[in-house]
Amino acid sequence: MNDKHDPEEGNADNGITFKEALKLKGTIICAISYACIKGSTYGLLFWLPNYLQTVIGFGSETAYISASYEFGQLCGSIILGIWSDKLGKRSIAGVSGLFVSCILFYHISGLGPGTSVLHFCFVMYLSGFCFGGPEIIIGHAVVIDIG
Repeated sequence: MNDKHDPEEGNADNGITFKEALKLKGTIICAISYACIKGSTYGLLFWLPNYLQTVIGFGSETAYISASYEFGQLCGSIILGIWSDKLGKRSIAGVSGLFVSCILFYHISGLGPGTSVLHFCFVMYLSGFCFGGPEIIIGHAVVIDIG
């Protein structure tokens, strides 16, 4: 019996290698999609408070607006996850959410001083719902489907 293990060989004890993972159908598309969505989310979460304080003129209300986006992500991941399970295809729920989030982000770009905190909270909640749901679906459920 040979105790040496070749890292290029995948087996049930150690899972699969990185090369084998890249060969699985959908892995590269999933990785690129997740990187773009995750980068956009971090960009938004880092940029949003500064934008709301310097351009819009909000103060401590900024925390509520940012939190509404995070809460929207939580709700979106649950609802879009259930919807994708019922459809049997995660891509339909993910692409639908991302399409609606594009419209919402365009709407957000037109908001300016004088917009109420409640309006910002509502729009950011919907953005988190539509954008964060696919982020969670791609980052978790699709990885399980691939693996």
